[in-house]
Parts: sequence; C-alpha cells; structure tokens
Amino acid sequence: MTTKPGETYTGVAPSPLEISVPLGISIHEFSTVVNALGSLYREVGRSLGVEDVEGLQVSGHREGSLVLECDPLLKQGFDHAIADGVSEALLNGLEELAVGDRPEGFTYAALKHAVKLTGAFTDKGSEVVVSGRGRSVSCGAVFRSGTQRIVNRKTIIWGSVEGNLQMISLRGRSRFNLYEMLTDERIECTFGDDLLSVARESLGCRVVVSGEIHKRGGELEHVKVERLRRRPPSDQLPGFAEIRGLFADA
Repeated sequence: MTTKPGETYTGVAPSPLEISVPLGISIHEFSTVVNALGSLYREVGRSLGVEDVEGLQVSGHREGSLVLECDPLLKQGFDHAIADGVSEALLNGLEELAVGDRPEGFTYAALKHAVKLTGAFTDKGSEVVVSGRGRSVSCGAVFRSGTQRIVNRKTIIWGSVEGNLQMISLRGRSRFNLYEMLTDERIECTFGDDLLSVARESLGCRVVVSGEIHKRGGELEHVKVERLRRRPPSDQLPGFAEIRGLFADA
C-alpha cells in the first residue's frame, strides 16, 4: 500500500531490526553477516510480494557486543507498516529455522542467506543475534547446521522441464545439458540408449524432457530423462487464424 501523489504518510517510522555480532571478528566476516541480513530481508519481502522495500541501512549502534540498528530502506511514499510486516516474517522464519523447521515462504535463496547470517565463526562458540519488535533470535552453530541440512535436503519428483538441448556427451553416463527457457540455467540431463537418436536430432533445439527431477533444497540438480519431445520452431507454431476455430464461442 502506498500513498497517493501529494499525500504524506503520517504513521510511525518502521521498527528497526538489530543485529548483534561478536567482537573480535574480521572485517570480512562482519561484512558477510551484515550483507546476509540485508539480502535475507529483501528476499523475504519479495516472497511476500513487496517490491518497494529495497533493503536495510545501518542507522546506529550500541555498546556490548557490536549491535547495529538497521532501518528498512524504503522508496518514497511507501507504507511503513508493510516494512514492519517484512521484519515480522523474517523473525518468524528465523525462529522456525532455530528449531529445525523450514519456514513457509522461505525460498531457497532465503535459506542460503540465513546460513551466511551465522558467519564463518560459529565454531568459536560465538553467535549472531537478530532482534526486533520485542524479541530476539540467536543464530549460532546449531542454527547454521540445521539450516544447512534443509538447504542440502534431496528430493525426487516426477515432472517436466522445457529448454534448449546442448552438448551431448556419451562418456560414462549418457547426458546432455538443458538450458531452461526462463532462467537460462544449465540443467544436466541423463538418458538411456533408447533416447540417443532423438537427442541427436534435437541438438540445439527447444525440447520438453520428462522424468525424475532431482532437487537439492529448492534447486534443481539434474533430470533422469524418460521421455524427450522436440518442440517445433516458433515460426512453425499455429497462428491465431489457425486456432480460432478451437474457440467457437470466443
């Protein structure tokens, strides 16, 4: 929700998040932790459909272990209450990860940022603490190992992926690379001898592969292909005049 042109938002400022990091860490470790919190905040915002929260900015600090106050960095006219909603969802997610559960709506990218949030120094018995809205979540070695297990969790589902078929290799397992249509991400596909001829005929073409989709966390690792179908070139797809008869009532 945003204000209309000419209006001024009169609500209270959004609540800052605070991050407490151990003293004695390196500049590199400090940078990794702070950047991870900002990236996690943006990723949680995107999962909620909030596009106008750009991240966090350091607004102050307190004594003790180094405690930074981080204010949401908002576009002009953005409703502060929505920024607080992102902070609430972030804290809820960290609390669930702390007990070994995967938060609903936490993307694979959000999980990887949560792992980085603990820094590389948790084996020293140190921990990062994220606070805000009257509560705190400790992110130490146990938090890191539990979140990493969720990130690395393997699943197998049946499904289909569409992309461009490139580079067939017959060394060891027969395989080819599939470059996904939307992201251009490379996906390794293994296949049996019965699909070799159609794979060769489809080299450089757009195809749909179906079979076992192997994922690690939320990221697709490879496909064990059982069916391969070549898609016609875009200039051979039927036009509107050819398909309008399929929709007689339109």
